[in-house]
Order: sequence, then structure tokens, then C-alpha cells
Amino acid sequence: PPEHTDRRTVFERNLDQMVKNAELTASKFLSAQTVEALLPLVRDRARVEPAIRAWYREGPPFSAALRGMKFHSAAMLPDSVFVRLLAETEDFRHVVVTLEETPEGWLVDWESFVAWSAVAWSDLAEGRTPDGTPALVRAYLQLADWYEPPYSQQKHQSCTLRSSTSPQVLPAWMEADPLGLMLLRGAIFDAGTPEIEVIARVRPIPGGTPGRLEIVEILQTGWILW
Repeated sequence: PPEHTDRRTVFERNLDQMVKNAELTASKFLSAQTVEALLPLVRDRARVEPAIRAWYREGPPFSAALRGMKFHSAAMLPDSVFVRLLAETEDFRHVVVTLEETPEGWLVDWESFVAWSAVAWSDLAEGRTPDGTPALVRAYLQLADWYEPPYSQQKHQSCTLRSSTSPQVLPAWMEADPLGLMLLRGAIFDAGTPEIEVIARVRPIPGGTPGRLEIVEILQTGWILW
């Protein structure tokens, strides 16, 4: 549609300035010394504030002097614009910061920054989720070809899940939905790597060996809830 073309043209013309504005927020976010300083810089604050306060209960937010920051990518969605930045700290850590352009300015997607999940990876490895129900996780997914009862190659797809906070890789299975698998394989192809970021709901296999998971639903690829 013409309106989409016009919006794309404006987006491309203003991208350099948008990146500069996003970098200002990202720098404040990465140097925040307290949760109170961090909160005004995150998107969807009302929803994520309880998780942020719980996450930093035992220590301060990520805070480090920066060596530099560079543009990684940008995405224009129907109702918003996102910019992804790569930052390097003076102690040579590399972090990814994704920001959304909002009426309040550029705000950081905190959940993708910390790869927030509703359950600790160690609990999943031991077969536990809160209340015993499927839990939302952000993880790296890689397709596999390994099956054990009650899962079969005819009806299921095997894979592995890995957390950004733990080296432990957990085997998992999901229903072999043709359309879902086609989209998943397309995302893997586009990423150019066998392992991609996903947001999924998972649960330990009922009555199964601890550390084996069932993927109830893949909400989306990537770690940002659009």
C-alpha cells in the first residue's frame, strides 16, 4: 500500500537519527546504578516492574562503563519500530540491547536483555515449574533427531533447549505441526545458524525423567514479545 511505502521511506531517511536517540537511552540503561534509575528506561514498565524488582533483589542492575556501541539492526512493525544495538563494556563484555520507539521516547526491552524466564533453568532441569504448570521461557532452540517414548518421529519434533544463563542443554519434544515447523525452519534458515532464540511455554514431561521437556507452545522466534 502507498502508506506503507511512505512510512518505509521516512523510516529509512530517519534511521541514523533514531539510532543516535536509541543509543542515548541504552547508555543510561547500561549505566543505571539503581532499580529506580532503570525503571523509566524500560518498555511496558507496568507489566515488567515486578519481575525487574525481583530480578535485582540481591544485587544492583547491570552497570558498566562502556567502550563503545554500534548499530546491529532495525525492524519496522505495523505499530512500532525497534532498534538493536551491540555494546561493549570496558571489561570486554558484549551485550545486546533492543529498544522500541514509543511516545515516551526510546525504551529498552528488559526481558530480552536478561532473557527473562518465568522459571529458573535449574528448576526445569530438576523437573519443576511454578505450580506444576507450563512456564514461559526464553531459550536457544536447535532441532534434533532423537526420540523416546511417548514421542515418535511421525508425530513429534525433537530439539534441544539451552538457556543464556546456564550451560546445561535440555532435550525437548513438541507436536510436529507442519505449518509451525515450516515457520521454525524458515527462521533458522534466515538466522544462518542452527540455533535460534525462541519464547516458548514448556513443562517437564509428566512422569518422565527430570531434565526432559515438552514444548507446549512456541509463542515466537526471538526474545521480544511484540
